[in-house]
Amino acid sequence: KSLQSIDHQYMASHLAQRVADEITDIGYQVFPDISWAHNKPLHVSGPCTRSEYDSIEEQVLNSPLVTQSIENIYNESGIPLTKLTKEAKSIFDSLNNEISTVSTKAMAYFCRKFWRSAYDGVFVNLDGLKRIKRAQEQGPVILLPTHKSYADFIILSYLFYEHNMAIPRIISGANLNFAGMGNLLKKAGAIWIRRSFTSDKLYQSVFEAYIHCLLSHGTMLEVFIEGGRSRVGKVLSPK
Repeated sequence: KSLQSIDHQYMASHLAQRVADEITDIGYQVFPDISWAHNKPLHVSGPCTRSEYDSIEEQVLNSPLVTQSIENIYNESGIPLTKLTKEAKSIFDSLNNEISTVSTKAMAYFCRKFWRSAYDGVFVNLDGLKRIKRAQEQGPVILLPTHKSYADFIILSYLFYEHNMAIPRIISGANLNFAGMGNLLKKAGAIWIRRSFTSDKLYQSVFEAYIHCLLSHGTMLEVFIEGGRSRVGKVLSPK
């Protein structure tokens, strides 16, 4: 190629890059929150790949806790083992959440809009976030926030995302798993559980095995031990 041809190609490439940079700058100015959510990296505690999700399913359903529960129920009730195994798989599917980058970033975008419209500001204990980050490096962490408003359900995940920390899985009552939003929240970290399951031994065994498995994979869990939202603005006794 001639020097003139190479020079023209270089100028065209340089011009195209400048146009692309200017379009990006305009995007940041016109859609700053969308640009923020799109470009900010997402960190997830615990399993986050297809192979890890498959491994957890196998570990839970083949765990001594679940297999022994199935055997006990079969001996007591005579319900076919195939039916009990299928039910255990169905329970696992209802609990298991595979975090989606798209869903989580979408939730972060909507939360960012919501905080600005609903509150004057959010005060953050940065030293506390640093302590949690250090604790994550040593093993699984369980967060036990109070539950005075519905914002409590998502504020920690948002703050962790904002401060480049791994987001937790959130154990949540299935009463909030309503159409449309429930699936989005599940893909952003919610683990929907029944409000009560002490009488359902199979559900209990699958739930326990699932939680044990998540913790063994270093998953950070968020649990509202009050068992429900306080409607009087005070901390409730744990349930």
